[in-house]
Formats: sequence, C-alpha cells, structure tokens
Amino acid sequence: TPLVHKDYVYMEKALSQIKEVATALNEKNRLQKSIERTSEIQALFGDECEDLMMPHRVLLHDFIMPMSYSNIESSSSSSSSSSSSSKKNNHILCLFNDIVVIGSMTNSAKAKFVGKA
Repeated sequence: TPLVHKDYVYMEKALSQIKEVATALNEKNRLQKSIERTSEIQALFGDECEDLMMPHRVLLHDFIMPMSYSNIESSSSSSSSSSSSSKKNNHILCLFNDIVVIGSMTNSAKAKFVGKA
C-alpha cells in the first residue's frame, strides 16, 4: 500500500495490533507446552521428586544425556586378570527458571531422581 493511500495509517495500526496478538498467542502456546512437558517429567519421576508443577515454575529446557561409566575391577594376583566393564545409562537434566533437576533413566521408561539445585 502506498504511503499516501488514505487507509495506510489504519492498515499500519491494524498490522501492529495483529503482531501484538500473534506474540501473545505464541507466548501462551510456549507456556502451555512448558506445562505439558513439566507434567511428563513429573510422571517420569513419579513420587521420587517433589511436585514440579508450581504456578511460578517454567521449564526452560530439558536434555537427555547418554553417559557411560566404567567399572574397573582389579585383582591382586595379576594385572592380566583385571577386567573392565562399561555401563551405559541415560540421564535427564531439566532446567527450570528456579531449579535444576537431574535424574537417571531406568529401563522401565521411568527416571530415578538424583537431585536438584
């Protein structure tokens, strides 16, 4: 629309209002997804973790991290009888606006609460 068009000012105002509404809707959508994911994470931990669903709490990001631990057993008789085994386990790290929650994933699609800070 040309700048000199009689409706230009009204169209610009309408566009500005549409952008405000779109921004508000996107923010509501983001908060709803955060609430849904927080509920899923709470279900993963079950009763092991305090209630993550708090009115002020917002999930910023969550990560699933594969980790390997090596357990080395040594024998006092000889170094050739030493054996090493590696245990793989996934961990979940949840970053909220007020806390960080860490858990260890189990084989039963549940998470064992490790701690929070």
